[in-house]
Amino acid sequence: MSSAAQSHTTIELLRIEPTWRMALRIWWSWQWRTILVSVGIGLLLDVWTKFWFGGLNPDVRVAIAYVMWVAVGVYFFKDLLQRNFKKFRVLLVPSQDDDPSGADRSAD
Repeated sequence: MSSAAQSHTTIELLRIEPTWRMALRIWWSWQWRTILVSVGIGLLLDVWTKFWFGGLNPDVRVAIAYVMWVAVGVYFFKDLLQRNFKKFRVLLVPSQDDDPSGADRSAD
């Protein structure tokens, strides 16, 4: 590796203690988007499949709804990690015991 790839920058972050209000705000920010888009896509798919295929078996419809809800939920959860809230943002940082070299220690 080059020396540029091995250098690391340390950034000091101000840690705030999460409150229930913050947790609810984060959860709601994710949940309303997931519900709205999932219901919208579900309605469109339902109309489309009824028009073209005469409808689907209810078990297949439920399976498609679950898969779609999970996919939409994961998309908006990742979006949430890039969103700024009024006084905070959700941020992923390596845990303090992580090796800064990036070596995989999952076998330890």
